[in-house]
Amino acid sequence: MPEGNESLSYAVRWPVLGKTIGQLSTMMALLSAAPLITSVVFGEFQFSAGYVIVIAILLAMFLGSRLLPKFDTIQVNEALVIAALAFVLAPCLIVIPFSLSGIGILDALFEAISGITTTGLSTLQHLEDKPRTLLFARAWMQWYGGLGIVVLSIALLMGHQLALRGLLEGSGNGNLSMTTARHYARYIFLVYLTITLTGILLLWLLIGDGFQAIVYTLAAISTGGFAPSDASLAAFDRYYVKLTILLISCAGAIPLIMYYRLYRANFRDVIFDRELRSFIAMILFVCAALWFSL
Repeated sequence: MPEGNESLSYAVRWPVLGKTIGQLSTMMALLSAAPLITSVVFGEFQFSAGYVIVIAILLAMFLGSRLLPKFDTIQVNEALVIAALAFVLAPCLIVIPFSLSGIGILDALFEAISGITTTGLSTLQHLEDKPRTLLFARAWMQWYGGLGIVVLSIALLMGHQLALRGLLEGSGNGNLSMTTARHYARYIFLVYLTITLTGILLLWLLIGDGFQAIVYTLAAISTGGFAPSDASLAAFDRYYVKLTILLISCAGAIPLIMYYRLYRANFRDVIFDRELRSFIAMILFVCAALWFSL
């Protein structure tokens, strides 16, 4: 076997998958609490029942995983499978509250997968007439999907350093420049949360509607685009509101590790970073092309 594939030559250990998915299910249960609270606030109790079922299933999975043996490390192939399963399990469970709200099962599954993967495609129409809990839940899925269930879990819940490093590296974050996997994940989460709260505050001040500010910010920072209106950004007449949302999207699209480099005053590394310069160049090119064509 080629040397580069050596780390994938070991069989997946099913107890490790079960144990880790059980731990991740705790984070998914916490994430499901936000739309549950939203449904209670707006009196849309059909969603409340659905999210109570989801949380009960996830907590049962967590309790079941406690019966499995402990482990010290996670192999790369196991980390890849765990990350993939997290993004399969979450939309399958979200189908429950969506379908209880009157959306067809296939449409609910499509919406959930599109949200959790921040794809942004939707089969729903007349969004202005839809329940507020649904509009929030769509954007909320994109928000935590944009950061990643694995990163959130490592940042806030999980504990074993060797296992965390293997899971984080296997999930696409291989070049860890900080001392521990948890420190890395917590920093990424803090940056993401800071941009989110700043975006919500700015939009709230500009449009005067807290709910719309939250939903647009969650959809923007994840670059998913699940707006609470069929018209999306065209729903706003004021150019500075559109510009603010676009800037929030750009802030979320920039690799979050760049903010750490700025914090450490490594301005040269940031300015000459190829990925960042390519990102800015593509934005300018597309803007120029659209300006000439329109």
